[in-house]
Amino acid sequence: MVEFTGWFFVLLGNFLVLLFVLDELLYKPVINMLIERDRVKLNSLREARDLLAKKDAAFESFKKDLAAAHEQARKEYMRLKEEGISKRKEIVGKAQEEAIKKFSEAIKEIASEIEKVRSSLKTEISLYADIIIERLVYERKN
Repeated sequence: MVEFTGWFFVLLGNFLVLLFVLDELLYKPVINMLIERDRVKLNSLREARDLLAKKDAAFESFKKDLAAAHEQARKEYMRLKEEGISKRKEIVGKAQEEAIKKFSEAIKEIASEIEKVRSSLKTEISLYADIIIERLVYERKN
C-alpha cells in the first residue's frame, strides 16, 4: 500500500500553488491572447468580405453606369447621324433644285436664242431668197 508521509502533503500543496500561479500568470494570458488573435482575425476576414462586397457592388454600379452611358452615346450618335442625313438630303435637294432651275433657265435661254436665230434666219432667208431669185433671173436673162 501507498504511504502518505509529510512530504506528500507539502508536495501536493506546492503542486496546487504552482498550478494556481501558472494558471494566473501564464495560461490565462496566453489563452486570452489566442482568443484575441482569433477575434482580430475574424474581424479582419469580415471586413475583407464587406470590402469585397462593396467592391463588387461598386463594380456592378460602374458597369450599369457604363452601359447606360454607352446606350446614351449610341442614341446621341444615331440622332446626330439622322440629323446629318437629313441635312445632307436637304442640301442635296436644294442643290438639285438649283441645278434643275439653272438647267431650265439655260434651256429657256437656248430656246430664246434659237427663236432669235430662227427669226433672224427668216429675215435673212427671205433676203437670200430674193438674192437667189435675182441671180437666177439675171442668169436667165444673160
